[in-house]
Amino acid sequence: MPKRRKLQTLPCWISIAASLIATAGWALANPAPVTLRYQYKPGKTLQYAFTEVSTSTVKPSERPEVTEYKQTSLGTDRKTVVSFEGGHAIIDEMTTKGNQERTDARGTSSQVIQAVTRRYTFTPLGKFVRVERKPPGGQPDPGPQPLDGLTFSLPEKPVSEGTFWSETLSIVGLDGKPMTVKATSTYRGARTRQSHPADQVDVTFGGTFTISGKLPNPPVEGSLSGKLTYYLARDIGQEVEVTNEATLVFKMSPTIQGKTQPFTRTIKMASTKTLAK
Repeated sequence: MPKRRKLQTLPCWISIAASLIATAGWALANPAPVTLRYQYKPGKTLQYAFTEVSTSTVKPSERPEVTEYKQTSLGTDRKTVVSFEGGHAIIDEMTTKGNQERTDARGTSSQVIQAVTRRYTFTPLGKFVRVERKPPGGQPDPGPQPLDGLTFSLPEKPVSEGTFWSETLSIVGLDGKPMTVKATSTYRGARTRQSHPADQVDVTFGGTFTISGKLPNPPVEGSLSGKLTYYLARDIGQEVEVTNEATLVFKMSPTIQGKTQPFTRTIKMASTKTLAK
């Protein structure tokens, strides 16, 4: 009889074990939602290597497209958390070593990138508040610059793979006036990047703008579009890698020698930033 009871209970244990294995598999395939947050530790300094390439082309309505210039920037940025209080973080960023090379119809030239300190204020969700610039030599802050505010926030609630969230940004336009940009971010899941456990987020963004032209020329109609991918490290609460592609398009119809001569100028920009240490 004892042996018989043991044989009778064996299928039950097999069923329980199979259920546990299936549950574990489901948990691995469907990880728990993740809360994404930046971490700001005063005094923390990180170094990033960056590459930026921009190309400008012009396409007259009745002629082939021509390249105006190609510009490449290489260097290292230093990022330091100055303070974090009252729900706001103050972060200083400065290019400690950088060079810019430009090729156009006049040839190729290069220059050292000016070491301007950019002081940003962000929230823990990465929401942009403001930026101040401190040029070397005690020069005054040049004020708002085009595309200031083009940063993307994290969601308030936990997210699972495939979750997306949208936001509307008011950034500085090419003419210095406010410009509206709409962005959609998508959480792609956990990854390992630059030897750090990280979460991948993909962003697409875009907007249109109008720049008033000098009479008798009509206004310039333009658009901004792009995509960005960043990896937010779980252990340090900062990006360890960012890639960005953006395109600016300007449609113009100036009057030259009494004749309207429409053309389109396109500026394509691509950049990468990776944690150096």
